[in-house]
Amino acid sequence: MGYDSHTFAIALKASADSGLLHYGKAIHAQTIKQGFNETAYVVNTLGTMYSKCRKPDYVMRLFGKLIPDVVSWTNLIMTYVQMGGEERALDAFKRMRKSDVSLNEYTFASVISACANLAITKWGEQIHGHALRLGLVDALSVSNSIITLYSKCGLLQEASLVFDGITRKYIISWSTIISVYCQGNHAKEAFNYLSWMRREGLKPNEFALASVLSVCGSMALLEPGKQVHAHALCIGLDHETMVHNALISMYSRSGNLQEASKIFDGIKNNDIVSWTAMINGYAEHGYSQAAISLFENISSVGLIPDYVTFIGILTACNHAGLVDLGFYYYKLMTNKYQIAPSKEHYGCIRE
Repeated sequence: MGYDSHTFAIALKASADSGLLHYGKAIHAQTIKQGFNETAYVVNTLGTMYSKCRKPDYVMRLFGKLIPDVVSWTNLIMTYVQMGGEERALDAFKRMRKSDVSLNEYTFASVISACANLAITKWGEQIHGHALRLGLVDALSVSNSIITLYSKCGLLQEASLVFDGITRKYIISWSTIISVYCQGNHAKEAFNYLSWMRREGLKPNEFALASVLSVCGSMALLEPGKQVHAHALCIGLDHETMVHNALISMYSRSGNLQEASKIFDGIKNNDIVSWTAMINGYAEHGYSQAAISLFENISSVGLIPDYVTFIGILTACNHAGLVDLGFYYYKLMTNKYQIAPSKEHYGCIRE
């Protein structure tokens, strides 16, 4: 039974959405065998698949095989952003504009993301204006990218205006604006948006709750944090990895180590983030032996300490005056785990 270009495109899209690169490559091989690899529709779908699977070299190779249309240009820009080549993404966008190819919402979302990562306000504002003229600002991907852009440029009022102007506010839009204010430690505004969201009858997702818990932890807002915890319990999100890690961090930073430990012990498969939050909590509040004991057990559950974990254990050693043990962990960090030392590390092991 033969296949046509649409069949291949559907199969490639499924591979992209599932992140199954090996299946995508196998389908790519079949397109070559059956002569569909030069079809624009198939090549663009291949480009989307390789872009989602973070294979920029493949995307760029495919780009040179056809007369670029909006899909292929957007794939190229998106790929540059994913690989940290924001300047190249902006150059590609300029070339796309000169080619007279029409832009779509995904093009704008990708190039605005590039501006956000570079914190380029002027370019971002111009692209925002262009999206406005084309009536694409209300598209979910575009509006969220613009909100992120303005927040990274420190323009929180502008980010709020964009959010307020969205006709249909989806969960991801609410999560984005809440995260924006949390990252700037604007707890009051973040809570206002969370309350507004609940009044609209929407249930916050784990990203929104984790963001609010994070700002509660960083500002030692224990009572508001408890309220968010209660809400997470009510809507059944307290066991989501992102939320329970944020809860451990919030209670630890606020000095309620008993509650943090209770949450930590209640989860069977804690990841390195939750272990690190608990270790840092003990270290910051002077429970050095508890921090050291927990750190020593990390390897028994098959986890590997990261940069932040070592900051915690070195802080614990510093507070307890355990200089020799601190240098032992410092050498372990640099030799076994090959983590480069930083100013924070040096500060933790000073006598």
